Amino acid sequence: MCARPDNPLRRAFTLLELCIVVAVMGVLAAVAVPRISQAADRYRAQSALARLDSDLQRAMATARAQGKTIVFALDAETSTYRFTGLSNPHTGESNTTINLGVQPFRTPVVGSVLPLSGSVSFLPTGLPDESFAVTIVSGTTIRTLSFDARTAISTLSARPVISAASLNNLAPERYVYIETTQTKINASAIQRAADAAAAQDIKK
Repeated sequence: MCARPDNPLRRAFTLLELCIVVAVMGVLAAVAVPRISQAADRYRAQSALARLDSDLQRAMATARAQGKTIVFALDAETSTYRFTGLSNPHTGESNTTINLGVQPFRTPVVGSVLPLSGSVSFLPTGLPDESFAVTIVSGTTIRTLSFDARTAISTLSARPVISAASLNNLAPERYVYIETTQTKINASAIQRAADAAAAQDIKK
């Protein structure tokens, strides 16, 4: 009885080949995982500020349509903002309260510039009476939403607020810069973002 010849297509992997495959997968993972994580951080930051911006636009429209005053207040330490007089369409509550530091956002506030009164009122005309800015962090991603009372326009940038003078064309003595516990924890990321923004200014 003749022995069946070996089938080269059924040859097993050698130890060397397995090691090469594992090494290649390790390199790919080392490159891909951080990129995926950074993309997720950027998405959370964008989503959080998109929600805040949406609520700001809704507050202006509601104040104008109903001829009433809606008050915006930010508790930077708890990363929570509140609109008094603006109903929450998702819960039906008469006021809207959002915590940016928990799911689904997980983007704690690391700095803010607010008027000394601590709140901003959207008047019956729909216009706000004060400007403000909020900086949040998600992983290594820093994003700031600045709201200009003169134009009623919000701006999103990668520049962190680091003082009351961070908002252009404002009198710093009328505003206060608020640090939080998260400000100290994320100090290095905030500094890197500030340095990057300064470098962009130099290039311009």
